[in-house]
Amino acid sequence: MIKQSKKSFIFAQLLAATLMWCVTPSAQAADDGLWGFINVQGKMVVPAKFIVARDFNNGLAPVKVSVEGSQKWGFIDSSGKFVIEPQFDDARSFQEGLAAVKTESWGYIDRTGKFIIEPKFQDAQSFSEGLAAAETDGKWGYIDKEGKYIIAAEYENAAPFSNGRAAVLIPGGGGFLSYSMRYDTYTANGGRFAYIDKSGKIVVDSQFDSCGLFREDLAPVALGKEQNHLTPDAWAYMNPNGKLIVKPQFNSAHSFSQGFAAVQTGSWKNLGKGYKSWVAGKWGYINKLGKQVIPGKYDAADPFSEGMASVLVDGKWGYIDTKGKMVIEPQYTWSGAFVNELAPVCVPQQSEQGTDQKPADTQQSSNAPPSSDAQKSSGEQQPSGAQQPSDEEPSNDEHPMSQPIKS
Repeated sequence: MIKQSKKSFIFAQLLAATLMWCVTPSAQAADDGLWGFINVQGKMVVPAKFIVARDFNNGLAPVKVSVEGSQKWGFIDSSGKFVIEPQFDDARSFQEGLAAVKTESWGYIDRTGKFIIEPKFQDAQSFSEGLAAAETDGKWGYIDKEGKYIIAAEYENAAPFSNGRAAVLIPGGGGFLSYSMRYDTYTANGGRFAYIDKSGKIVVDSQFDSCGLFREDLAPVALGKEQNHLTPDAWAYMNPNGKLIVKPQFNSAHSFSQGFAAVQTGSWKNLGKGYKSWVAGKWGYINKLGKQVIPGKYDAADPFSEGMASVLVDGKWGYIDTKGKMVIEPQYTWSGAFVNELAPVCVPQQSEQGTDQKPADTQQSSNAPPSSDAQKSSGEQQPSGAQQPSDEEPSNDEHPMSQPIKS
């Protein structure tokens, strides 16, 4: 048992705040390096020349470049050629034939760059299962492909639909609300997440201050009165009806992909005199029975995509296969997911690494996050919220909920 004094409670809260920080890839500094795309052998096939690059979807990838003294987003094809010229202040990956882009406001373009939904939203996500979360007057709802709200904008924030479910943020009645939403996991203080169906009906009630994206009929959720604070080992997995399938036991977790889920374990350390401190452990992978199938030995780990997953080792990202074998050695400062056998990676500027270099000990493997439109920073001890495993799954592209501040 934990002695729940005020002192230990505050300590645990500070520890949890440290553990739950997230990276917003769109804020990556140029000093981190330049972005290019590698193939499944680890060969750089699109040279590292972009300020930021996101995963391919629907045959195109959003990239950021310098244009006449400013930075703009455009879209390239798999050869690295611009198909839609750099002109946007921000851009998310194509999903279901449309991409959310920002000029003064957010709207949606088709693959020719033509606006199909005119810019009129404060923020917007990619489409998933025919709907996209969009923000108007500080509230989020869901629009169709004509730009009409199908589910009214009444939530503090909203996640993509997957498996017919979407997590929405509901205030807890207090005067302060903060939240952090990575690609596939979401955490709030002062509010709770509920899951709705595509009619807007709540189907799993607002009982979570931490939860995640449904994929392969399971979603990561954190349970407990002080989940992620006094009980940080609270992450579990539930089905779309709200039934727990894998019991609470993990420090942090990703959604499932290709039958695997990246999870982080941890343990309590005795400090003496009845006090304990939670020590976060390493990342590994479990199957749908909750059994660990790839040992926990990584500093961070992302979902699988096309048979490969990026993992963090000693401050560098590499890729493993589904047996846990390192197939592309850790060498990147940031990484994304494989989609159509291409993945965005960031290499240090000083090395101009690997334009034609094939890393040692690599082999061909067969996806982010889902192909991650959210990539990761070296040295991060928690997942950056990684990836997007196929063109058919929701993509968050540095999800707009990655801003962990709202009051």
